[in-house]
Amino acid sequence: MRELSNLMIILKNAIIAKKRNQLYKPKNFNLVNNFLCFLYQEGLILTYVFYNNNFIIYINYIEKVNFFFILKIFNKKINQRYITYKDLCTFTNNNSGQIIVLSTSKYGLIPHYKALRYKIGGKLFCLIQ
Repeated sequence: MRELSNLMIILKNAIIAKKRNQLYKPKNFNLVNNFLCFLYQEGLILTYVFYNNNFIIYINYIEKVNFFFILKIFNKKINQRYITYKDLCTFTNNNSGQIIVLSTSKYGLIPHYKALRYKIGGKLFCLIQ
């Protein structure tokens, strides 16, 4: 999970620098590939390709704004938080337009609406507004 936190920080810095794409050399190919697939499916990145042992990630700007500007990472040990199914139900009733990314033992990284569908909670990975 540390690698994913580093990847998100690198992407956030690329967005601040107004880059169109970012090169990333993964240590754990499967973990990074699954996370980039998740970001792509959610429409948070345009696309990504694997070339010469590096990922080239194309950043999605909508009206010159990107989601990484409002990103809170909870993966660090001091910030570890767990959220229950009941808490997720309360959150979604009060906060529209936000995505909670949960880490679960059964499904891996999933957005909160899938966790609601499966009626599970998990470890809070990040919050995207």
